[in-house]
Amino acid sequence: MSAEDCQDVVVRALEMPEDAAAYARFLELSAAATVYHSAPYRDLVLRSTQGRARYGLAWRGTEVIGALPLMVMDGPLGPVANSLPFFGSHGDLLTGDAGAAAALQQWFRNQMEQDDMAAATIISNPFDAAPQANWQDSTLVDERIGQWTPLTDESGEPLDFHSAIDGSARRNLVKAQAERVSVEVDNTALDFLAVCHRQNMAEIGGRTKPAAFFSALPSVMNAGRDYRIYLAKRNGSPIAALLVFLFKHFVEYIMPVTAPGNREYQPTAALIFRAMQESQSEGRRIWNWGGTWTSQTGVYRFKRKWGATEKRYAYHTYVRDSRVLSQSAEALTAGYPYFFVVPFSGLTKVGVVA
Repeated sequence: MSAEDCQDVVVRALEMPEDAAAYARFLELSAAATVYHSAPYRDLVLRSTQGRARYGLAWRGTEVIGALPLMVMDGPLGPVANSLPFFGSHGDLLTGDAGAAAALQQWFRNQMEQDDMAAATIISNPFDAAPQANWQDSTLVDERIGQWTPLTDESGEPLDFHSAIDGSARRNLVKAQAERVSVEVDNTALDFLAVCHRQNMAEIGGRTKPAAFFSALPSVMNAGRDYRIYLAKRNGSPIAALLVFLFKHFVEYIMPVTAPGNREYQPTAALIFRAMQESQSEGRRIWNWGGTWTSQTGVYRFKRKWGATEKRYAYHTYVRDSRVLSQSAEALTAGYPYFFVVPFSGLTKVGVVA
């Protein structure tokens, strides 16, 4: 690409209200833009973590033609950047313009240099059919499996997703119906969602989302427009819930929870099916299950049985301070909560934060 391709492109950080409006318009027109790129999700992550937002916008005249959402967190080894942090959120550069891509990649490298970052990671977007960015000079690459269930065909016609799910998923759905599990939308059920989430994560030793996530959600996102909580009941009492995010043609499977002692009634199957039905009737095209580690065979099979298709995508990490690689996984997790620092497989030895 020649210098002329990007000489009329200007990159500046998203700061002014009028820039935010232009960014929102850009996302609306970008087929690859997901909820993770949106301003409400940015604000949710900022309220849930100790990160700082630094979103680069590429302009040609008065039009935004590209964007690179970035968040930075200070820590014991210096700043770390993610595009984007918080439980595998997709980030990466959004543009169809080669000049904007080159300018935004240079902006990203300038941010690493100016902040003297210890490490920075770009999480690629599996829904970008023609990515313009090239991150092949990254130090380390980690792989994930993106899984999603199509709700419509390419022309927008509804698909029979019920036929696409396998026999075990259909049996679970029949079991929930036989147990008289009912499902309703209740966007006020945040306390139930939070309590069950903590209980479920404690059972498997998983990492919980912070309390600030649940308190911030109704403040920065609009119930019904940006998110929805499906509540499963049996004998009139809540037994499970499902939080989904809504953005354009995407539905994001964010948080399923089940109250202890109720898994045998298969409420999650009833929740998923109801949410899929409503999403399809609203014209949404993609039910996104999110990323799966290659080692998570059980999670992978669960998503597959709900008719999920898949695509590999990458975490591209730039290591700028070699001390990062001599830390333990526990030290990095504690020092940079909810941020990705490096693939743990890339650590050279067990250590402590210097």
